[in-house]
Amino acid sequence: MALIKLNFHSQSLARTTDLYVIKPDYLSPDKEVSLLYLLHGYTGDYTNWIRFSNIEKYVFGKNLIVVMPSAYNSYFTDLGTKEKHFTYVAVELPKFIESIFNLKVKRENTFVAGLSMGGYGALKIALTYPERYSKAASFSGALIIQNMITRVNLERKKHFEVVFGKTLKKEDDLFYLATEALNKVDLYISCGTEDAMFKDSAQFHQYLKEINFNHFYITKPGNHNWEFWDQEIKQAIEFFINE
Repeated sequence: MALIKLNFHSQSLARTTDLYVIKPDYLSPDKEVSLLYLLHGYTGDYTNWIRFSNIEKYVFGKNLIVVMPSAYNSYFTDLGTKEKHFTYVAVELPKFIESIFNLKVKRENTFVAGLSMGGYGALKIALTYPERYSKAASFSGALIIQNMITRVNLERKKHFEVVFGKTLKKEDDLFYLATEALNKVDLYISCGTEDAMFKDSAQFHQYLKEINFNHFYITKPGNHNWEFWDQEIKQAIEFFINE
């Protein structure tokens, strides 16, 4: 299994950017190749999952390629014309990965997952493009941006306004996106009961129930930390890959 660091010029970001890719040494011709885009949280970057989790151990022996990009503190949202982080991760990066590794991965084998900010990003990406992503997972996700704004300090509030504007647009609202993509994507949502995100996670789960959006919802003791996220990525891989 190879851990590959890539650096390339992104048109969406108008600059170069780094990412890690976990690629099996041998891709079995008897099994279809799967792709997982794995997203970091606020203040994180492309190195986090490698540094703080056992992701390499969990994907060993599977016909699965894992792609870990950086999106800085963008909430996987397009910021004007030169910082299109949503477009980069959701559209440009998959094209780049399939091109550089000479892959053609089916929609049913393309997944996205993330923690905290990345959990929000993962659901936003999959619900926006259900024709490209079949499954998505959120761990301790910042799922309700409107609630997040009321809980943070002034500096973070200013950052949210830079990212989302003064009014949350429908394309950034997971409630709207879930309604539009009803049951077109399989969702896995988890949050620890001691996590500050727990109430928001439960509220979003309740909304999905109300609109009859089939999904997996997992709660258990845990906090907003790598101990919880490491457990959850292991479980999510089983959710993604049925072997």
